[in-house]
Amino acid sequence: MYFCPHKILFYMKHIKSFFVLLASWSMYATATWAQTPFFTHTVEAGETVYSISKIYHVTTEDIYKLNPETRNGLRSGTTLKIPQNKADQKFSRFHTIAKGETLFQLTQLYHVSAEDICLANPGLTASNFKAGEVIVIPPSNGKEAEVQKATDDKGTLSVLNSGCKEMHRVKRKETIFSISQKYGLTTEQLIEANPEMKDPDYKLKKGSLVCIPYPEKKTVKKTPSNQELFPQKSGPEKMQQITMGVLLPLTQQNSEGEKMIEFYQGLLLAVEDLKNMGTSVTVYTYDCGKSIADMKAVLTRPGLSKADVIFGPLSSAQIPTLGNFCRENKIKMVVPFSSQCDEVYKNPYLYVSNVPKSALFEETYKLLQDQFSNRHFVIWNSGEQREDDLTFINGLKRMLNAHAIPFREVSAGSSSLQDYLSLGRKNIIVPNSASLKALNKLCSELNLFKVTNPEYQFSLLGHPEWQIYTNSQLENFFRFDTYIYSSFYKNMNKVACGPFENRFEKDFHTELQNTFPSFGMLGYDLGRFFLMGLANKGNDFDSNISTWRTDPLQNDFYFKRASNWSGFINNKAELIHYTPQKKIDVIEFTKK
Repeated sequence: MYFCPHKILFYMKHIKSFFVLLASWSMYATATWAQTPFFTHTVEAGETVYSISKIYHVTTEDIYKLNPETRNGLRSGTTLKIPQNKADQKFSRFHTIAKGETLFQLTQLYHVSAEDICLANPGLTASNFKAGEVIVIPPSNGKEAEVQKATDDKGTLSVLNSGCKEMHRVKRKETIFSISQKYGLTTEQLIEANPEMKDPDYKLKKGSLVCIPYPEKKTVKKTPSNQELFPQKSGPEKMQQITMGVLLPLTQQNSEGEKMIEFYQGLLLAVEDLKNMGTSVTVYTYDCGKSIADMKAVLTRPGLSKADVIFGPLSSAQIPTLGNFCRENKIKMVVPFSSQCDEVYKNPYLYVSNVPKSALFEETYKLLQDQFSNRHFVIWNSGEQREDDLTFINGLKRMLNAHAIPFREVSAGSSSLQDYLSLGRKNIIVPNSASLKALNKLCSELNLFKVTNPEYQFSLLGHPEWQIYTNSQLENFFRFDTYIYSSFYKNMNKVACGPFENRFEKDFHTELQNTFPSFGMLGYDLGRFFLMGLANKGNDFDSNISTWRTDPLQNDFYFKRASNWSGFINNKAELIHYTPQKKIDVIEFTKK
């Protein structure tokens, strides 16, 4: 076979060009990937791709690209790759703490002070500084953490003392480590000169005097621990005076306006409780309408900028405006009604009390796994389904499969229900719809089945909306050993509920509305939770919020930060059990 030399040269040139092009593309791809680094995030119960995207200021598509398996749903404990968003000017970058990493090492790596890292991550403490935690690293300010030398000697007193070179008056946010560094000492030398520091309960207090010993000729620099770098707290200081703001649309002449009035009245009863306990509460109440313009106008009114806590608003559109105001003035902002609040992921002063559906579902799955791992589940398809119901049922199936809990699906009207139930295990029947129509249809089938097949044991698992139907369905709930998952429960058998209703009627000359939930009880429970928390824990309230409890009438709260730099979201979930003995029990998840 003959090849023309000119053609050979032609092909060789093109082959060479192809490899150059391929190499260029490879270098471009590598460079592009290097410019979009990622960090890792461990999924927690209740999180969704959407909520994670809001925490890290990226899009859901950004997460899907790096984690394509997430299109099929998330599982708690899964590790995701999250891209850094360099376009976001508010934060420098996010960092996932590695095993063995310390706060001091991060200050050296990013040239940011420990104080700035702590301020940017109000949820970060020495105890939760651990591998896997994600923190935000603020822009570098050129300072080298706590190792910089202080040059300001104001407030230091020289004394004629045989053991002390001079006395130092403690300033706000100073630590044993920062004081020792200021005077060229080791922490051991400073503690040795001040024996009271050896007490495990010792806390530095602003204004107290510290003995500064004569330095030894040689001092050994010691790498500070996390305990030394984190600000030391002097313990909770009770608040004797609290200023509270209420911003709601209170003048609407409709059913929504009536609910807002009742919620406000519940808050006032909580205020009265605090006053009876000896805490003074000043209340500033303003009608804020529903528009952003209305909110901006209200925020110029007297008293609000000095508030300790503000309850409101109702309108989701007003949340960013009020949120910015509360952040600027360091005011706790309690959002009572909206469960979808993106602002909470970037504002550490927000508290979302209405449990998001995703969190409620995940907490319910944990409850079901905890209580019913040895049961047989039957998903009853009614022929109708809302989006929320579909989300719950799909998540339930994933949980059952993941933990090898048996389940089957059956359609409404099936003449052979016994073929889908287990004789060896107690069954949990779960309708795929929360509607009253579906509930009536299911109860009709089960009444007939129970008569003809008494050997089968089963319970019902119902949706939160079923509490609305209690008046007409209570006997069915008892008969079928029903469990209803919910974030709240108005237990009228509770001893305190009757007196509260009487007190409400006496003070406001009207009865509580028959609503789901009771807005008067919601205002009362929410008001007591925050006002009593502030009165007892003061500025240390956030650090204790996960364990802080009151005795609620209807709504209990389990607040948790969405991230170390975010606000708090309520994750409360419970099972309301209507027993065949006509008792009503409330079951909560307990960690084993």
